[in-house]
Amino acid sequence: MRPDTRNVALVLFLTTSALSLSSCVTDRSRRSDVATASLSGASIDPRSSSSSRREFAVRVERDRIYGIHAREELLADLYFPIATPEQRGAELAADFEDKGKRRPAIIVIHGGGWYKGSRSDMGSIARRLATAGFVVVNISYRLAPAYQFPAQVIDVREAIRWTRREAVRLGVDPERIGLFGYSAGAHLALMAALPTSFAALNGAPDLTTDVHGVESDPYSAQLDGVQAVVAGGAPTNLMEFDSSEIFTKFLGGPKEEKPDVWLRASPITWIRRGAPPMFIYHGKNDWVVPVHQSRMLVDGLRRLDNRVEYHELTLGHVVNFLFDDETVDHAIAFLIEHLND
Repeated sequence: MRPDTRNVALVLFLTTSALSLSSCVTDRSRRSDVATASLSGASIDPRSSSSSRREFAVRVERDRIYGIHAREELLADLYFPIATPEQRGAELAADFEDKGKRRPAIIVIHGGGWYKGSRSDMGSIARRLATAGFVVVNISYRLAPAYQFPAQVIDVREAIRWTRREAVRLGVDPERIGLFGYSAGAHLALMAALPTSFAALNGAPDLTTDVHGVESDPYSAQLDGVQAVVAGGAPTNLMEFDSSEIFTKFLGGPKEEKPDVWLRASPITWIRRGAPPMFIYHGKNDWVVPVHQSRMLVDGLRRLDNRVEYHELTLGHVVNFLFDDETVDHAIAFLIEHLND
C-alpha cells in the first residue's frame, strides 16, 4: 500500500513540533553536564546475571568538530561513562568484557525529515547509552535543501571514521562501533551501515575534509564499517512514497524526474549478506512512515541470513520516539550483547 501523503503538511508540522517538544521532554537532565542517570533494564539484559545493569555517571563534552565540509563545521556532543567511587576497580567486570580497557562507541543520529532537527533531540537516548557504559557521539549533519543526498550519509560515515581515528583519545575500541537513529536518523544509520560504494551512490567523488585538513573518500569500507545498528521508524524504500516536499528537498527533485536517486537513497536497495546485526523497531499505527517499511527491510535482511531483532509496537511515529522507554532498554541490551562479541 502506498503511503498517503495528501496531508503531508500536517504530518510535517506535527512531527517537527513533537521533535522540538522532545528536546524538552526527553532530555530533562541536560541542566548539568555531569549527572548520574538511572536505567532500569535488568530483566532485558541477556548478558547480566545481576539484579540490575550497572549505571555510570555521565560527563558531556559539547560542540566537538568531527569534520568540515565547504567551510561548515560538523559538530557532535560526546557522552562519557564515568565510574562512581564504589565502581572503580571492578568497573570492567560489569557489562562489558575487558577489550584493552576501551569501551564500545555508539554514534547517535537525530531525525527531522533530513531538513531540520537537532542532536539535542537525541540527548536523552545518548545519556541513557552512556549510563550503560558506551561512549556516545551524538552528531549533527548537513541538512536539506541546502545539502541534498548523499551529503547526510557522507556526514554519518565521516563521524564513524572520526570516532575510529580518535579511538585512543576517546577511550574507544575502534572495532566496536554501533549506530542508533530514529526516523530520518534511522534511515541514515541504515544507509551508512549497509555495504555501499561511493560510485554506486553518487557516481563521482565528493571528498570530505576532516579536522586535520585531509581530503579522503568517505566511502572506504575498511574505515566505515560498524558492528551493530539500532533503527527505529525508518523509511527504507523511498520509491513507495509520493513526491512530497519533504522528499524532494532531500533528493533534489520528484521521483518521476529522478527515480535513480530515489532508488539509491533507499536502504532496501543495498541489502546484502554480511550486514551488521540490526535491531529494528516500528509502530503498527505509524502514519508518517508505514510499518510496512520496516517489515520489508527485516524480511530482506533475514532472507540473506543477516542477524535481525525486530520489535513491532502499537504506537505511532512520534509517540514511539517520545515515550517508548522499554524499547530503548531492549535496544541497549542488544547493543551490549553484540558489541561484546
